[in-house]
Amino acid sequence: MRLLPLASFIALMSHLISVSAVDNYKCPSKAKFTTTRIYNLANLIIAGRITEGVKDVVTSSLTTSSFIFDRQTINGVKYEFMIKVRNIDRAIDVYEMESGRTRICELIT
Repeated sequence: MRLLPLASFIALMSHLISVSAVDNYKCPSKAKFTTTRIYNLANLIIAGRITEGVKDVVTSSLTTSSFIFDRQTINGVKYEFMIKVRNIDRAIDVYEMESGRTRICELIT
C-alpha cells in the first residue's frame, strides 16, 4: 500500500530505463561500441560504400570482410578495433587488437 502513491513515478522511471537501454559490444579493454554503429559499419562494408582499408578473405565461396574502424589509447596501451562481416549471412564479430593479441568483444544486451 505504501508504493501505491509512487506507482506513476515507478512506471515513468521503468519506462525511461527501458527506453535508454542500448545494446553494446564490450571489449576486454572496457571499450564499448553501440550496436547501431557496428550494424551501420557492417551495412556500409557489405554495400561496398567503404572500400579503403577493407580486407576480403575468400574461402570456398565464403567471403569475410574485415575493417579496422577505431584506434584508441586506454591506460597508455594502444588498441585497434576491427569488425569482421561474413557476407553470406551478415554475421558480425568485433575484435580488439593490441601488441599482437586479438580478443573478441562481447555483445551485451
